[in-house]
Amino acid sequence: MYPNFNKIYTILRKLSRDNYWQSIYCQSKECSGIRLFKNNSDYTHLQLIFLNEISKFSNICTDVLLGEVSELVLSDEIYQDAYSFYKSQKRIKKNKKIKRDSNITTHQKGNKYHKEEILNQNQWVFTKIKGKK
Repeated sequence: MYPNFNKIYTILRKLSRDNYWQSIYCQSKECSGIRLFKNNSDYTHLQLIFLNEISKFSNICTDVLLGEVSELVLSDEIYQDAYSFYKSQKRIKKNKKIKRDSNITTHQKGNKYHKEEILNQNQWVFTKIKGKK
């Protein structure tokens, strides 16, 4: 890839936490007229890394302001990475639960409630029929 990628990544990471770039990033989200780069699409690998880092740090700052996480997370890159990983895993689990719960319906039979799983059209192919191998 790049000869000194670790140095470049460290610089991109430092830039992404700078107030100037954070302000531009926040404003570009609010109104589509502000651009971070001259190009609007076909971002380079380095531009994508920078956008990812600036977004990640912005999300952490938002969570700190909302009181969802301690300000201590901002003091170290390892804490920031760990918190971002935690949030992504939490989001994945939540999405799986929502998907699973959306396939379950509850209906009343007499005085009792029964849960029944609704299969998507593609799921039946992978479902085993009881008594068959």
